Amino acid sequence: MSGSTLHLGSRCFLVVDRLDHRGHGEARVAGDRRPVRMPASAPGDSGHVEIVHTSPHRLVGRWLDHVPGSSHYEDPCPYRPACGGCVSWEVAPDALWAEKWRYTKERLGPLGDKLNGGSGPSPRGRWRTRHRVFVRRDQARIQFVVPTREKEVSLEIDDCPIVPEPLQKRLQRLRSQLQAPALKSVTSIVLTLGSSQLPGLAPAGIGLRAQEPLPDDRPPVGQEGDAVSWLEANDSSRSHFGGLKAPVSYSGPECVGVMVGGTVLPTPPFAFVQVHPEGRRNLLNKVLEYVPSKPSWALDAGCGTGLFARSLVKRGWRVIAVDAGPGLPPAWQWLPDGIDFYAQDAGSFVWPSEPPLVICDPPRAGMGKEWCDRLLAAKPCRVVLIHCGLKAAQRELHLLSENGYRCLAIEPIDLMPGTMQVELVSAWERIDEEDCSLDGRR
Repeated sequence: MSGSTLHLGSRCFLVVDRLDHRGHGEARVAGDRRPVRMPASAPGDSGHVEIVHTSPHRLVGRWLDHVPGSSHYEDPCPYRPACGGCVSWEVAPDALWAEKWRYTKERLGPLGDKLNGGSGPSPRGRWRTRHRVFVRRDQARIQFVVPTREKEVSLEIDDCPIVPEPLQKRLQRLRSQLQAPALKSVTSIVLTLGSSQLPGLAPAGIGLRAQEPLPDDRPPVGQEGDAVSWLEANDSSRSHFGGLKAPVSYSGPECVGVMVGGTVLPTPPFAFVQVHPEGRRNLLNKVLEYVPSKPSWALDAGCGTGLFARSLVKRGWRVIAVDAGPGLPPAWQWLPDGIDFYAQDAGSFVWPSEPPLVICDPPRAGMGKEWCDRLLAAKPCRVVLIHCGLKAAQRELHLLSENGYRCLAIEPIDLMPGTMQVELVSAWERIDEEDCSLDGRR
């Protein structure tokens, strides 16, 4: 093959110069046009390698000898590299943030010039306040496992170093509690850590995804006062959230009390919440930076449990909040004055015309055609988008740019330390109306 000098078993010396889109080290070797992927490596690492996999587009190597570079992070995790949850844990936080920023800017193309510095890396440590594990039963023994890069293999995690102690204690209790015959069909668990200082809301949530309907006999799960929900599973063996019907309360309060800055989020166990507490505070603060200073009314599409809507009403705004998530209704029983919540998909909801502000927080796949059509037809003055999927961001940011909107800024937020994942907040202003910037902020 032209431009290919390396083959299976070839040995060479290389220096890792960047991370690829998955967070693996990547290097180039003279005479071969294909990049060499070096798992569990950081930019600046060097040494001799053996090629262990080849394809027309990529090579994969393993170290024969390895000299860590200046951006290498000493790996405190005993489960790396088998666990694929923190693909770039070996990269120091500042170096990893620089790689995320570089890759995001490249992928945004012409809009990359609007990419600001963002919030910088979120701290590591026991940061994951939402965690998902699969339940594996080995005769009388319960194991909690996480998926690895090899989909057919699972890795047991007894003491994951990114999970806070209160959630680890729940797992220790659950190991014995799930032995109860009524809970034998539970296949995975979602854990959510909240605050113990919020009356009427639980300090922690436990979502039980099971292969059978809610049992009549309900043995204890978690600690007293936890919010426990039951989800009758669909056919997916790997999903934690796919059910045949909406989740139902098993015991305790229906919602966990999650604090983000001064905003209280009532969060059902199967409802979405960002996993890093400092990251979600940075996300909220960045969105609020682009909210006009003069309160009016807004549409929050894909509102979830109301991170943005609840914060806006505290600033004097009136908000229409829209989301069709099946696990959300309990969160909206705690409905503050100034919010009208509609349990509908944003793509089918009838949007009001020319709202002063629209906030859109779609899933990783993006808004989709119907949602985008509704957004453009409504002609909002200010739009703030939140994207956790870069492919969707590429498509939808350019769509706004090509349909009468000026990009004010694109801000990256770090919500997943140790990975290449980045959240993008972008702010847009309609350019055909003078009234769209009356507050003079931007």
